[in-house]
Amino acid sequence: MSQLDLFDLEEGRRQRDEALAAMEDANPDFIVLAIAAIQRVPPGSLFTTDDLWQHLPRVSEPRIMGAVMTKGEKLGLIRKVENEHTPTRRIAAHARPLQVWVRIGPPAAQK
Repeated sequence: MSQLDLFDLEEGRRQRDEALAAMEDANPDFIVLAIAAIQRVPPGSLFTTDDLWQHLPRVSEPRIMGAVMTKGEKLGLIRKVENEHTPTRRIAAHARPLQVWVRIGPPAAQK
C-alpha cells in the first residue's frame, strides 16, 4: 500500500456509510430509543450527545451514537451548529470535543 492509497474521499465516505448502516442494523432497538431521546429535546434547544447518553442504556459500542446522530439529521430532527464544540463530560472519552447540535424538527408527540 502506498501513501496515496490512504487518501480517497469518496472511498472514505463509502466506508463511513457502510459502517453506520451496519451499526444501525445490528442495534435497531437502541437506535429507536436514541431517536426518541432526540425527539424529547425541545425544538430550538442546543445539546450534545452527552445530554442524550444520560437518558440511554449503556452499550458496548458507544460509536453507535454516530449512527444515531446521522439518522436524526437525515430525519430532519437536528442539525449541527457550525464551528460549535464543547468538551465531553464522559470520562472514557477524555474530554474530547463534542459537536453541538440544535433540535429543529417538530416536537415529540404528546402521550
